Amino acid sequence: AAARFLRNEADLLGRIMGQGRTEGLVALLDTALGIDTPCLKYEYIPGGDLTGLVPRWQKEAPGRRAVLALDVVARLAATLARLHALS
Repeated sequence: AAARFLRNEADLLGRIMGQGRTEGLVALLDTALGIDTPCLKYEYIPGGDLTGLVPRWQKEAPGRRAVLALDVVARLAATLARLHALS
């Protein structure tokens, strides 16, 4: 089931990446779907991930946390808009 899911994701990302680089989307570099633990290899982007933001935001005032969260949501929405504009 995992290999089937990853194969579908790799196919979708391949079609997206075939239309050019999309800001906000990490490039898929390689796939290993025919092994016991199938996986996808993505480009490494330093700086952490979304789950790492939550503990850092806990140190901020509630109003500041809201501003930070809205910024992330706006950036994600912009990336999705670019993806939906592709053919």
